[in-house]
Amino acid sequence: MSEALIQSPYWSKEVFEPVYINLKNNKVYDKEYPQFNGVGRAGELCQHAGKLYECTNDCNTFSDDNVIYLADRVRYRVCKGGRGSSKSWEIARQLILKAVKEPLTILCTRELQKSIKDSVHRLLVSQIELMGLQAHFTWNKTMLSSNIGAEFLFYGLRFNSDEIKSTEGVDICWLEEAQKTSQTGLEDLIPTIRKPNSEIWVSYNPKNEDDAINTMFVADGRDNAIVRHVNYDENPWFPDVLRTEMTQMRDTNYKLYERVWEGKIVELGNGDYFPSDKVHIIPNAPDLLRRCRAWDLAATEPSDNNPDPDYTAGVKMGITSDGKVIVLDVKMEQFNANAVRNLIRKTAEDDGKDLQIRIPQDPAQAGKEQAESYKRMLSGFKVKTERVTGDKETRSEPLSAEWQAGNVYLVKADWNEPYKKFMNAFPTKGIHDDVCDASNDAHNETTAGSNYNLNNL
Repeated sequence: MSEALIQSPYWSKEVFEPVYINLKNNKVYDKEYPQFNGVGRAGELCQHAGKLYECTNDCNTFSDDNVIYLADRVRYRVCKGGRGSSKSWEIARQLILKAVKEPLTILCTRELQKSIKDSVHRLLVSQIELMGLQAHFTWNKTMLSSNIGAEFLFYGLRFNSDEIKSTEGVDICWLEEAQKTSQTGLEDLIPTIRKPNSEIWVSYNPKNEDDAINTMFVADGRDNAIVRHVNYDENPWFPDVLRTEMTQMRDTNYKLYERVWEGKIVELGNGDYFPSDKVHIIPNAPDLLRRCRAWDLAATEPSDNNPDPDYTAGVKMGITSDGKVIVLDVKMEQFNANAVRNLIRKTAEDDGKDLQIRIPQDPAQAGKEQAESYKRMLSGFKVKTERVTGDKETRSEPLSAEWQAGNVYLVKADWNEPYKKFMNAFPTKGIHDDVCDASNDAHNETTAGSNYNLNNL
């Protein structure tokens, strides 16, 4: 189709109404297409029984072998599946093209969004730039609108529910990372999108059978919805860097591969991320390129009411010149807040001032104040506070890939066995994952600058 300036993956035509852009004048438009008259050419669009189809080959018969149905107007358009499938990219592009053509109000939301940085704002802007449509839009760090009056709004369901409920006239709502959306979040959102012919677009990576979004569109189903499962093998622009990660996970941890890359609902537990038999014990640490100690903080000691509280965990890790991951030391204690601070200070003194220390920072104001207090306490040391984002299992994937490949080594010490036990148990519910969080942060810090990419295309 020579009119199409912006290409889309083939699966997109089964979900979204086609929007085209004229190469000569850069204008987006729809048009009426002829009725199928018994002769079709590959790539031509035609109407039949009031619906729009594309001919997949030269044909003289209207049949499923010769044509593909292009999405009609529905209430819900749902794209689910594994990583690298281009779900988010394609939804962003479809919304951008519509915003060039119509003065729509588009709400972009997800369950947890405490700031504009957590939203799809940056993704939308990057796609505008990739498509060369900058002249049609105005944006800054907090807003995005088109020249003809389309407006993008960015709110989180959990923390901006009142703003969402008071928002009038939403034409399209994009619910991103919908697997994390609670039943309450859905119940608050859906009645708010009430303008005639308004639509809700959904993208998610399936995780659990009983997730509210999966129950709604898969288990129970909706008559007025198009639901399309799509994976990386339907993305014609699947990047080589992700293909490498996909192949490694497929070859070393097939259960996790099925969940992450094929979008299958697979229950994971003991040994699925960090199996004890895949890690090696070595007597001494080799020469290292980079080292870091990362902490995961808790502040409760055992009591009658809470005999097994969370641990404060500090994992000291390094990486060799040939990429081996070395776990040098692990601290795991169930201490109160004052004892935790003393532990971190004493450990920093023992480690020395040339070691990078990483402290997690919660996004709320209290988290910022806590992080600053640790930086003051550790004045003179190399301290970095880092906001942790994303779910625990996704954050575990880079280290899990190394672990499953037999590329992780523990320096022999008394902490080896309890460390292996807690790591092996992840992500079993009810088992402490504090040392896993600290290990992931330490690995992320020591491998900073590597080509591992978790973009959810």
